[in-house]
Amino acid sequence: MNIRSIVTEIFDLDEEKDNNHEELIIQFLKDNPFPEDSELHAWAEEQGLNVHEVETQIYKLATLFVKFWTGGRANKKGLTLNDIPKDELKKGIQVELEHLDNDDVFSKMIAARISLDHWAESQPESYYDPLLDIEKIIEKKKSA
Repeated sequence: MNIRSIVTEIFDLDEEKDNNHEELIIQFLKDNPFPEDSELHAWAEEQGLNVHEVETQIYKLATLFVKFWTGGRANKKGLTLNDIPKDELKKGIQVELEHLDNDDVFSKMIAARISLDHWAESQPESYYDPLLDIEKIIEKKKSA
């Protein structure tokens, strides 16, 4: 089962059951970051996929990313990265990078965006200090 099917089932969503090859496309983009248009077309044809349908799905994925980037608690409260204390932001980025494959600037930007939303829900208190304390307790229990 792919992630769309699982989430649709868990939340009893009435989603379109089309075969849009999301996971296949995501894997292609992961394996081929920033592909040229000709590379995408060649890959789609190799997979027996309609190139225009693949491009439409990529636009949907890009739109989801834009919704992530422009949504969230921080945006609803009008907060920006300039509002979060830099030490809190740095802690947040370090914690949120565990969800990302890379330690590059783009991954850090995503982690920063997530950190801002978490800070928006906990401000002026630290979101990450209690979380880091819990992680220390879990690690201690694992090693005991």
